[in-house]
Amino acid sequence: RPDMTPGKFRILLRIGKIPHFDGHYRAIRPVKAGLAGGEYDIVATEDVYSGGVLRYSAGETVATLITGSDGWATSELLYLSTYQIFER
Repeated sequence: RPDMTPGKFRILLRIGKIPHFDGHYRAIRPVKAGLAGGEYDIVATEDVYSGGVLRYSAGETVATLITGSDGWATSELLYLSTYQIFER
């Protein structure tokens, strides 16, 4: 994979469903708002080389993302490879 173009991760953290309270807990309604403060680590799943230079080692945390008030977080540019994202 010589000299692959870097890219970004973009994450949206949303609450899936919450109880709706109208005097009784009966309905579950979807929520469309984002959730702020979600923390995620992006970890390289393999050694990442670019231009023959080791950029990240397998298992290395290459970025940490925290979602903003709109629920979105975007990483810096990362080298093309495979990564895993873990919630903190």
